[in-house]
Amino acid sequence: MKWLIRLLPLVGMVAVIVIAATQVEDWSVEGLLRMTPRNPWAAVGLMLLFFAFKSLSFVFPILVIQMASGLLFPLPAALAVNLAGMLISALLPYGIGRFSGGGAVEKLVEKYPKLQKLTGLYQGRELFFSYLLRVVGVPPMDVASLLLGAMKLRPVPYLLGSMLGFLPMTVAATVMGANISRPGSPAFILSVTAWVAIIVISILIYRHASKAKKAS
Repeated sequence: MKWLIRLLPLVGMVAVIVIAATQVEDWSVEGLLRMTPRNPWAAVGLMLLFFAFKSLSFVFPILVIQMASGLLFPLPAALAVNLAGMLISALLPYGIGRFSGGGAVEKLVEKYPKLQKLTGLYQGRELFFSYLLRVVGVPPMDVASLLLGAMKLRPVPYLLGSMLGFLPMTVAATVMGANISRPGSPAFILSVTAWVAIIVISILIYRHASKAKKAS
């Protein structure tokens, strides 16, 4: 019975994948916009639902949802929606991982060997470790949330570190979406440049953290 109860979240995730795959035919920016209702509050609710789908499915691109928000809402509102969506995306897999127990850590490490090296950087620093996994983008966002939940990180340091790590990419993607119809505009070029810079900086942070771990 205990095994069956722990299996329920995984069954739910499979159900979400099936629902999202059958109900949303086009997961492009244009496809999401075509589905969005005209009522602004209904549109906000649907975008947050997309974030929830993404967090439980592992297969749909978060960038597309963030850019769609940037196109759909004024920039401040789009940033608020995207940050709220990232909070949902961080919470749902974390809760599933925490519920599934420590055995999920071994299973994730077995499936994603790079996690073995990353978990060695933990050293009890919950906020920094949560931030680091978000910044470097390894493993994928949803897998990292499952891992950190299974490791029983406390919710407040986990969420604070995660949102700090999400912030640069979320801002860049939102601005990029808001200016996607003007690819030659300074705002679009700056957001793309920031996106590339964040990726490069993430790689450098990961390498520095790995070297610091070896030196210790």
